[in-house]
Amino acid sequence: MEALDNFWSVYSNLVLSLGINGLLALSIWLTLACGMLALANAAFMGIGAYTASILTLNYGAPFPVAIAAGMAAPAVVAFIIGKPTLRLSGVYLAMATLAFGEVVRIAILTPSRSRAARWA
Repeated sequence: MEALDNFWSVYSNLVLSLGINGLLALSIWLTLACGMLALANAAFMGIGAYTASILTLNYGAPFPVAIAAGMAAPAVVAFIIGKPTLRLSGVYLAMATLAFGEVVRIAILTPSRSRAARWA
């Protein structure tokens, strides 16, 4: 059992990173298998991770609550984004989802203070 503990202490980051990236690859494969080219999978993953981390670090939410909120937040955003893009297909769907991914990336990377300072 000590060998397993030693393995986990050395390679835990690698195993968790491979698992997370495997789930992302599975989500991309699923949309491609349905015949859609959606490029916002990483944005939805980022929304869920950001929601769960903010709830855990800033509000002290328990782990199951943070995970549930991390699943619910991208689902709500996907419903909101899905309503206007429901009839798109092909390159138009790819452009719309790519634009959404960029909006999410910029919104997360831009500090809140600088956004508020720009509008003041």
